[in-house]
Amino acid sequence: MATALPSARTTAEAFWRWLRPPEAPAAPAFADPDDAPRDVLALGEDARRLLENPVLALAFNRVEDGLMRAVKKTSPAELAQREEAYRLYWAAQQLKAELTALVGAATVAAATRR
Repeated sequence: MATALPSARTTAEAFWRWLRPPEAPAAPAFADPDDAPRDVLALGEDARRLLENPVLALAFNRVEDGLMRAVKKTSPAELAQREEAYRLYWAAQQLKAELTALVGAATVAAATRR
């Protein structure tokens, strides 16, 4: 029995499939804020773990350093770009401040429950 030769279309599809890079893994999905703990102590503990996480600290440092470099290297005429970079830097600072506030609230709650 003779084997059938692949069609030109099948061969072309196989070639392009081979040439195309493999699909990148999907980015992890963000958690749903509704799943966050409701207890102040649990929120504070989770926030403390985030603040102490070296990977998160590295990410914050890289983002903040990049934004400050962007602020510093803009010319006086690039006011909009400089302000946008500064606003993003400020937002990163606010995120850290919110995490710190959650830790503080948990510390106060723990002290008053004793």
